[in-house]
Amino acid sequence: VEVEQPSADRGGVGARAEVGVAAYDSSRTEFVNARVDWQLARATELSMWGGGSVGRRGDGYEYFVDPAGSPNVYSPPHQREQNAGFAHLRLRHAISSDNEIIAQYFHNRETGRDRWTAEFLPGFPQAQSADRTATRDDFEVQNVFRPFTPLRVSWGGSWRRDTLESPYTLGTDSRQSVFL
Repeated sequence: VEVEQPSADRGGVGARAEVGVAAYDSSRTEFVNARVDWQLARATELSMWGGGSVGRRGDGYEYFVDPAGSPNVYSPPHQREQNAGFAHLRLRHAISSDNEIIAQYFHNRETGRDRWTAEFLPGFPQAQSADRTATRDDFEVQNVFRPFTPLRVSWGGSWRRDTLESPYTLGTDSRQSVFL
């Protein structure tokens, strides 16, 4: 494939932070993203996006809300970590000025690490984990055309798979998947 000219390149890098009331409930997230568009031919364009983020957030509670101020043994202060990334690829071809076909693929993956030690019985600490991994894959094909002015028609189809692994939340070690 011979590239006529690149259309556009852009990207971003940043960070976001939040200071909480207590030392353990602050958060910080760093992220990066980029997009590139190429004009492959007079009527064909290829676009690619990608990015990711990493972050930490404080979680848990120091005390129950009770008059005695009992220590929270179920979810004490701890750090949660989250990582996410995505990729999006789109091919767009104009058959004519009133008719185009678009094919695209999208992938997203998010992982979280959330571990702490709970003490349900005094003197017997127990490790807890709410770690999770979620992914989404989506493929779509679409045709947009104008049979006559001012009517515009769009039709197509897509396939999507969502997967979640989260033993703490789902109550099972198996992976749960949904196809749409």
